[in-house]
Amino acid sequence: MSIFTDGNSSLELFVCNTTNPSAVPIQCLGISDNSTCTSVEGVLPQCVQSACGYKLAAGIDISVSGADAPTADPTRTDVLAGFMIFWGIVPYAMFFTLFATFLFAGDTSSLSFIGLLGCLTIVNEGLLKHTINQRRPVGSCLYFKSYGMPSGHATTSIGVLVNLLLEIWIDREGSRLFTLRNRCLWTVILLFLLLPVPFSRVYLSDHYVSQVLIGSINGTVLAVAWFFFMYKFVKSRLNHWIEYRCCKYFFLRNTYRMKGIRWTPEWARCDSNSSMTDLSSIESTNTKA
Repeated sequence: MSIFTDGNSSLELFVCNTTNPSAVPIQCLGISDNSTCTSVEGVLPQCVQSACGYKLAAGIDISVSGADAPTADPTRTDVLAGFMIFWGIVPYAMFFTLFATFLFAGDTSSLSFIGLLGCLTIVNEGLLKHTINQRRPVGSCLYFKSYGMPSGHATTSIGVLVNLLLEIWIDREGSRLFTLRNRCLWTVILLFLLLPVPFSRVYLSDHYVSQVLIGSINGTVLAVAWFFFMYKFVKSRLNHWIEYRCCKYFFLRNTYRMKGIRWTPEWARCDSNSSMTDLSSIESTNTKA
């Protein structure tokens, strides 16, 4: 999403002007920078504003879209590009939604997805990108700031999509919340929100096809591993773990795949006078699972 201001704003990206739109960009300091581009052979001695301002705020390097080339016209503004920018924002909105959900409900289901996002981020951003060291397309708003292989957008969106689909479809028979109709409805919604995200990064010139492909594979593998880790190992131990003092300090409640436990905390329910589910039946259900 391009941001344009006048002068040498900290929100803008400046590059040396060139007659070759596919040339490797050279970053300069601003329109008043008369020395950086002059000392570089093969480019025009002029520092110009890039086709995209890459910061949403000073000190925050977040790219929603890139451009075809550093000195080209700004990113497309057609209807399809609008949808692509929307899908580019989805992973950020997803994180804040999950975090707000956990703060509201204090439940292990939300905490599980936050843990998944943390795992995806650490492996993708902290390990793989700095091991492979492959640049983004030359028109990317983050060309000078971060590597592109694998795509973080693709890893996060496909990883969460796969994990959610596994949570919805595996071992949900007989659940009133997860009826066949509801599961199909949620599947369609999730596919609409998350599946196009990798394609949007290519369309908006922020990643190569190979980068979103590897990112999608990375997200899928990590999501499957996380699901079976939670489902086979963690689930049977959560009732015991939430009794630890640190968990009680945050009023943590175990709702992960628990029958009879409502997601919303007692204080937030309209029927606050309703009786709580018997703890012994919960533990029995969890043991059988």
